[in-house]
Amino acid sequence: MKAIQYCQETLHLNAFRAQELVDAAEKEIKSSDNSAIYSSKNSSQKPSTGGIIGGTIFLIIGLGMLGFTTHLFLKHQDFMQRAMPVMSTVTEYEQYESSDDDGGSTTMYTPIFEYSWNGKNYRQASDMSSSSQDYAIGESVELLIDPDNPQAILINSFMGKWLLPILLGVMGTIFTLVGFSVIRIIRM
Repeated sequence: MKAIQYCQETLHLNAFRAQELVDAAEKEIKSSDNSAIYSSKNSSQKPSTGGIIGGTIFLIIGLGMLGFTTHLFLKHQDFMQRAMPVMSTVTEYEQYESSDDDGGSTTMYTPIFEYSWNGKNYRQASDMSSSSQDYAIGESVELLIDPDNPQAILINSFMGKWLLPILLGVMGTIFTLVGFSVIRIIRM
């Protein structure tokens, strides 16, 4: 009512014209308020392109790791089905320096195994290295060998058989979950 009276007195309008003007102004104000609210809601809900790209990269890396883990697991299973156990002796260690991102380095040790298969002697380095010498020189270690390729070996222990697939599987799962979560949260 006060707005109508103000328009009548200030603009010298009759009551009907003042009412129309106030109604139009109210409608305009509500319309602009709603579009501002709608605009701010939409801009805050618009998915972040950088976040979606980052989440997708994590997802792809995670799925790749899980795919490679599955391949490695199946390859190990196939190898273990045809592998034969053989006793070997640790004869020495190869060592090398492994550098880290901070410019430091760690000495890594790779055991060398000697063993016999079908009357022939073999000398083979492990495919696993460690920052410590896990076996004593002269220690007996059971290996699994491929009878068709006796130089293909696997240390017959839980760590020797499953460390790499487990590590890759855990990392792949984490990357996949993070990527999926980021994409899902951003799209909400």
